[in-house]
Order: sequence, then C-alpha cells, then structure tokens
Amino acid sequence: MMTLARVYVSVVPLLDAGAARTRGVRAVLTDVTERRRVEAALAASEATNRALMNSLADGVFVAQDQRFVHANTALPAMLGYAPGDFVDLPFARVVAADMLSLWNERFEQHMGASSEPVRSHEVRFLT
Repeated sequence: MMTLARVYVSVVPLLDAGAARTRGVRAVLTDVTERRRVEAALAASEATNRALMNSLADGVFVAQDQRFVHANTALPAMLGYAPGDFVDLPFARVVAADMLSLWNERFEQHMGASSEPVRSHEVRFLT
C-alpha cells in the first residue's frame, strides 16, 4: 500500500562562476506530514473549545497582560459590547474604577505562583 507524505520543498539556484547562467539547483525536502496532522488536530480541538465556550450562558474570558484577549459571546453581550469590540480591551476600560485595584490584584494572584487565590468575588463592570 502506498502512503502519501506532505513535503516542503526549498529550491535555490546554483549559478556558474560568472553568475550569468544557472548550472543546477539545490533542493531541500522536509517531511511535514506529522506537523500538518498535529496542526489539523489542534485546529479541530480549538474549534470544539470555542463552540463549547460560546454555548455557555455565563460570561467566560481569557486575559493576558491585563487585557481581554478572548471572550465567549455571552460576556460582551452582558456588558453591551459587540464581540469584536470587546477583544483587546484593557481591564481599566471594562472594570469599574473603584474595583480595578482589587480586580488587578486577583488577576495577578491567578497568574502568579502565590498561594491559592480567591476563586470568586463580586465585581462591577462598566457597560
């Protein structure tokens, strides 16, 4: 049975001493079959995770550097944002000013290697 391999090919011309003519080529072939299989599996897993997150009625987000980098559809809707307008917003634009210090402290606790952070607390968001 014959199997197919995905191969990335890189070709560089070999020029003669005067660089006027090509006298050949150097080709490097790299098997990318496994890498493409892993990329496809990762894409399928990500699509499944996004579908699950978006089916939740509760707001769910992913944050980095005190910014919202991803949110399910429920969270922006709760706060009056279009989904595309919510992504990349800094915490300071979304969390009430009097709550921001606590919010940032709790966020850093979740990110750091400190003792177990408080898992839930009440916060006010700007809408």
